Amino acid sequence: MIRINEVHATILIARAAEIEFVPKLHHCIADYSADDQLKGGVLFTNYRVGSVAIHMAGFRKNWVSKSMLYLAFHFPFKQLKVKKLFGMVPERNVEARNSDLRLGFKIEYTTDDVYGYEDGVNGMHLMSMRAEDCRWLAMPMPLIEYAPEDRTSPIQPLAAMSSYNNLPAE
Repeated sequence: MIRINEVHATILIARAAEIEFVPKLHHCIADYSADDQLKGGVLFTNYRVGSVAIHMAGFRKNWVSKSMLYLAFHFPFKQLKVKKLFGMVPERNVEARNSDLRLGFKIEYTTDDVYGYEDGVNGMHLMSMRAEDCRWLAMPMPLIEYAPEDRTSPIQPLAAMSSYNNLPAE
């Protein structure tokens, strides 16, 4: 079941992707199993009109569903109308790099010395996908099962939160 901007998923995906998530500025799409376990999801950050960054994290094998594929690419390209998606993948995360390449991302640049691992594998790949190269935009819309309201705890708008804390305590 798909959940949009759900607190639990947002925190876990942001931790796994090693990024900070800012409610109201960023967006989360998560997929849960029928037994209410987080399978994985995507976060969108750093929207710049022409581009947006995407961060993906899976917590189960084969976590990417047709619904997730559809939403992960239709949201930025069709709703936000960006021309390009960016992803930053640590050089040591070969599995993520290969997954992104299979999805259609290309490595634009690899930079050294981003991390401080003693084995010397400290680079990061800047990966991207252009809207015109995204084969997922041609897929027909699958049946998307959204979680019922009683099974979600969406992030509230900033105006509804206290000024010093915009994420609930764990």
